Amino acid sequence: MYSTINPGFLNLQMGWNQRAQEPTYRVKEGISGASEAIETAEKYGFPAGLIDKAKAVLSGRSTQLISMLKSIELLKDRMTGEEELIKRKSAEIEEIEKKKKAELDEIERGSK
Repeated sequence: MYSTINPGFLNLQMGWNQRAQEPTYRVKEGISGASEAIETAEKYGFPAGLIDKAKAVLSGRSTQLISMLKSIELLKDRMTGEEELIKRKSAEIEEIEKKKKAELDEIERGSK
């Protein structure tokens, strides 16, 4: 959040695959993401007492904020996927249009 109030700084986030519970190793620019530190610590077998203490440090508001950030990240990832699909489909449509135009031009040349 430091970058939101200090010009000249850029906010970056490590991509996270929610399903696999592991980093994607792709850096994302923009909004801060939710920390996956506790979930990662659980995954790698950190002591339960330590995990419980870390969770206790987070207040209800922090937990709500983390949940909201995770939801935003999921929506953003879904939108990115949809955007990529739209770009691919647009390119396919353009290719089909070119072929159909070439076919039409060929038909028009043949009818003259």
